[in-house]
Amino acid sequence: VMHRLSVALSSWFCLPEQGMTTYELLSRSSAFISISNHARNILPLAAHQQPWREISELQLSSRRKFVHILTSQHVVHPFRYPNYYTDEWLQCITEADVMCKLELRHKETVISSVSLSPLTWPHPTADVIVLHFEEESEVAHEFVSLMVNIE
Repeated sequence: VMHRLSVALSSWFCLPEQGMTTYELLSRSSAFISISNHARNILPLAAHQQPWREISELQLSSRRKFVHILTSQHVVHPFRYPNYYTDEWLQCITEADVMCKLELRHKETVISSVSLSPLTWPHPTADVIVLHFEEESEVAHEFVSLMVNIE
């Protein structure tokens, strides 16, 4: 049975110096998966909607990232937006305290959850940030098994 899945990004935080031992949910938002122009130029045209098998093979022979994940910067780094979030405790959080996950969801159910690389690419003036999978080839294999398409 084929289902439409939504893509969500969740950010989690942990402050061990404050006595926290596990990550807690910081924020959640929609996210967009984009295949890089470089990958689109070298993938067969037929693979543009379901590129995961080819990306897995490309990733094995390259250190380049072929998949970009875009979301709102204020979700990943709310401490940079004191006008959005006025809670003082947020100012204790830094990038090093945050972990992000990409979730594929069907209604309220999480079908797949993948940790993202801690290295982020925030836009200098817009509320947009780019993240990447830590291991694209592993994620690509999982997305092939889930028959994930990009529309």
